[in-house]
Amino acid sequence: MLDNNIFCVDDFKQKSAKDLYDVCGENYTLTMQTYYTLKRKGIILDDWQDKYIFEVIAKNKADRIWRHYQISTVSQLLNCNKKQLKGIKSESPELLETIK
Repeated sequence: MLDNNIFCVDDFKQKSAKDLYDVCGENYTLTMQTYYTLKRKGIILDDWQDKYIFEVIAKNKADRIWRHYQISTVSQLLNCNKKQLKGIKSESPELLETIK
């Protein structure tokens, strides 16, 4: 059993990506891996007020952005400095286009 009374895959229905992040002990990498596992099993998470980067771009690019900049959510991009934004744009130009 995981936190938040999660006993099986179906228990993730009606959960958001933020709930998943909490269940995974605020471990971004584990959250991303679990998200893609759930997605393959047909579990689509509910929306919440923000989006995790892995929800809007490919897993490998989201992982690189996390490892290089420790940015996990779209709202964090709004607080990036110009140097970070330039690096992110070179790695994933579609991410910045997505949030415009």
